[in-house]
Amino acid sequence: MLNRSARPLPPAAFRSLDFASAEDAAIWTRSWVTIGHVADIPRTGDILPFTVGTHGVHVERLADGGLIGRFNKAQHGGCRSVPVQCQTGAKTKCSFTSCGYSRDRRPIAAGSAEDAKALDQYIGLRPERLLPVAVRTIDGLIAVNLDPRGAEAADWLDQALLPDVASNEDSTQQSVHWLECNADWKLLAYQLAAGTELSSGLDFVRTSILLAGGARATATLLFPNAVIVSANDGHCVIILQPVAIGHTLCRIRVSGAGSETKSPESLLQSWLVEISPRLQQAKASQAAICFDPTDPESDSVQRGPLRHAAEPARWLVSKISEQIQSCSITAPGPFQATAHIGRRS
Repeated sequence: MLNRSARPLPPAAFRSLDFASAEDAAIWTRSWVTIGHVADIPRTGDILPFTVGTHGVHVERLADGGLIGRFNKAQHGGCRSVPVQCQTGAKTKCSFTSCGYSRDRRPIAAGSAEDAKALDQYIGLRPERLLPVAVRTIDGLIAVNLDPRGAEAADWLDQALLPDVASNEDSTQQSVHWLECNADWKLLAYQLAAGTELSSGLDFVRTSILLAGGARATATLLFPNAVIVSANDGHCVIILQPVAIGHTLCRIRVSGAGSETKSPESLLQSWLVEISPRLQQAKASQAAICFDPTDPESDSVQRGPLRHAAEPARWLVSKISEQIQSCSITAPGPFQATAHIGRRS
C-alpha cells in the first residue's frame, strides 16, 4: 500500500525545468506509460509514435496482430546533438517528429505514400537493430516501459482492475480528439479524477466523481498519465503528455455503446462539456502559481496547488515523491519558468 505521508509539492514542481527533468528520470522512464489505444493502429505495419519524456518511441502492429515497441531510429532528428533551443522543456515543431524533443505526429498508416518518408525516421531499414521497448495492453489501452531492466508490471495492468472499461472494439461510436491545456500534467491528472476515493493501489486510484451535467461517474487514474472516466453511456480516456513547462497535450478518446445513438462528433462534444470544468480548474491552478520575483513566498510549499486538495491529491503527490526518492534524485531548489523557457532563479 502506498504511504501517503509525503510533503506537498511546492509551486516549482509545476513550473520547473529541473523538476521536469527529475520526472523524466524517475517517472517517465521507470513507469508503464499509456500512449494510446489498439484502435489507433488497426492494420499490419501501422505505427503509433509517442514521446515519453525526452525519448522518442513507437509501437508497431505486427502481422500476427501483436505489438512491438522500439526506440525511434532518429532520436535527435538530423542533429548530432540536442540544440540549445530544444532544451527549454518545450517540444518543438520540427520536421523530424521522431525526435524526443519535437512534437509528435498522428499514427502512421502502413502503405501510405505520403508517410513513407516520415516512416524512415522511426524504423529505418533495419528495425530489428533498434533498441526494444516493453509493451503491454489492457482493455485496449497500449502502455510502454522504457526501463531496460524490465520493470515489473504496474498493478493496474491487471484485467480484473478495469472491468467497467470496455476495449472499445465493439463500441458503436468512437471519436478521437487532441486538446492542449495550459496546465501541468499533475494538475490535470488530479482535477480529472478529483472525487470520493473508492479504491487504490500502488499504481492506480479510483474515485467517484460528478460530471458537469450532474451525472455520477467513475474516474480511474492510471499512474502516471491516463485517466479513464466511465459513465452509463460510455467512456472517456484522457492520455496526458507534457509538451512544455506547464503545458500538456490531452489525447482524448471517447466511446459510447448505449442505446442512445449519437454521431461521433456529438458524442465527443458531450464528453468535452462534461470534463471541461475540470480542465478549466487545472488551468486556473496553473495560472495561480506563476513565479513572482517580488514575492519571497512565491515558491513556498504553503503555496502548493495540491496542498489542501481532496483525494486523489495525497495519493498522487506521495506516488510522485516515492518515485523520485527511489531513483536517488534530489528534488530541485527554487526555480522559475514560463511555458517555454526555464531558468534557475
